[in-house]
Amino acid sequence: MVAPHSPAPIQRIPVDRIVVGNPRERNRVAFKELVDSIAKVGLKRPITVSGGANGEAYQLVCGQGCQSAHNLDPLSASKNDPPGALG
Repeated sequence: MVAPHSPAPIQRIPVDRIVVGNPRERNRVAFKELVDSIAKVGLKRPITVSGGANGEAYQLVCGQGCQSAHNLDPLSASKNDPPGALG
């Protein structure tokens, strides 16, 4: 039997330390809707990254669209986040 997995705590990290290893092309209309949604209500759920130990970059696991939208308009990612934070 495998022990249940406990999710890691949510942390705020600098977006400039996130690396997208395998970027995907996005539908422009859907991406614009995502950017507009994040601008209106903020980031609804955190992106998922791995790594980041000892000052290394974080590898993006899930949430490239949100991370890309944040890079396009970093002030809109969350109304309550400090500048440069994503989480």
